[in-house]
Amino acid sequence: MGTKSSWARRELNAAPFSDRRHYQRLATTVETLVKAPAASVPAACGRWDSAKGTYRFWANPHVTAEQIRASHTLATVDKIRDVPRVLIPQDTTEMDFTAHPATDDLGHLSRRHRRGFLVHSALVLSEQGVPQGLLCQQVWTRDPAD
Repeated sequence: MGTKSSWARRELNAAPFSDRRHYQRLATTVETLVKAPAASVPAACGRWDSAKGTYRFWANPHVTAEQIRASHTLATVDKIRDVPRVLIPQDTTEMDFTAHPATDDLGHLSRRHRRGFLVHSALVLSEQGVPQGLLCQQVWTRDPAD
């Protein structure tokens, strides 16, 4: 297993899933996608059955984004526990899905005719600017009626 695989397995080891198979699928998914971060899921996976497994994992009602992020957050906190000073820049990004009208549960963005969701991330950096991980991430939509 290469360095990237070892990183992913260590990073995700504490994923709070009740079914250990979900951890295995998450680790496999991360190991696959990290090798081709700009590729689509089918292109990164290389085979349709692998891509289908990734999509099924993401659609699983027993798997939440919070569970996926929780393990990484714990690993990040562990990594910086004894570091005297870190930087934590924050940013809110608009994920614009206006061009995908069939997508459900979207809210308006800063331009009211645009539809999507917002992601606010707090990234931990060393004093030298080396990313250590995400400290937290919130995802939400604005109520279209507001």
